[in-house]
Amino acid sequence: KYILNVISITAYGEHCVIASKSHENGKTTWTLTIFNAIGTPLDSRTVELEPVSVTLTSSCVIAANQTTLYMWQYKMNKRLAALDLAQAVSAKRKDKSERLVHVDDTPSGGGRGQHGLQDTE
Repeated sequence: KYILNVISITAYGEHCVIASKSHENGKTTWTLTIFNAIGTPLDSRTVELEPVSVTLTSSCVIAANQTTLYMWQYKMNKRLAALDLAQAVSAKRKDKSERLVHVDDTPSGGGRGQHGLQDTE
């Protein structure tokens, strides 16, 4: 498969995530696409942050730059077909599986412990 403007590729197990850059209507966006072992796209998300670092775990894609962290908790359905992907992407569902965090955001509740990290106790 040919993908334009690939920024990074990383893998975990039988899946990989490819980050690519696109320009539409004068706006730059980045797409994170999960592929299976034979190169079939399984799911994707379009984000507005330029991913400097991307990693993939068994259930999460994490993309980060110097100021922002994007976390996407994905679920792999073994029977997901390419047509299902097109429908899912076109629906542009936003659920609690995605989270965008700015590094300077102050967490709500609780105090800050040593090194500016939020206390967990």
